[in-house]
Amino acid sequence: PDGATACVANEEDGTITPIALGEAAARPPIRTGNRPYAVAVTPDSSTALVANEGDGTVSPVYLAAARAEPPIRVGTSPVAIAIAPNGAAAYVVNRGDATVTPIGIATRVPGRPVRTGRRPVAIAITPDGSAAYVANHGDGTITPIDLATGIPGRPIRVGNRPWSVA
Repeated sequence: PDGATACVANEEDGTITPIALGEAAARPPIRTGNRPYAVAVTPDSSTALVANEGDGTVSPVYLAAARAEPPIRVGTSPVAIAIAPNGAAAYVVNRGDATVTPIGIATRVPGRPVRTGRRPVAIAITPDGSAAYVANHGDGTITPIDLATGIPGRPIRVGNRPWSVA
């Protein structure tokens, strides 16, 4: 699609590499935080949000300007990030403190962290944006979260050591 951008997190380099999908071409890398581990792009392809595991932050990156903005402090060891379908909020999985931190994309303000199970590692948001599901590697569960209230539901038992969720 014209104007669509994907991004690759380069953990050891401390950068992301934007890819212009219409051209199938990589752009120059953009420096982010310490150990960028996961990246999500807003639905309009204007902004990438990068979870920096090494420093407990999320770096907003304006893709057209190829510029990272000041990092947003979240929890310990952020390892996954998902953006609501409407582009209003991002949800960051913090493996180190077993939480998910919501961030208002327009305001860049983190909200109150939501408790999950042990060692959360992945997140998926429903197509209607009403709920998130977090894979908890450490206890074999998925934590549902009502995104309107920020309240976690009863954990769902799944297989041993779940690693991803879609």
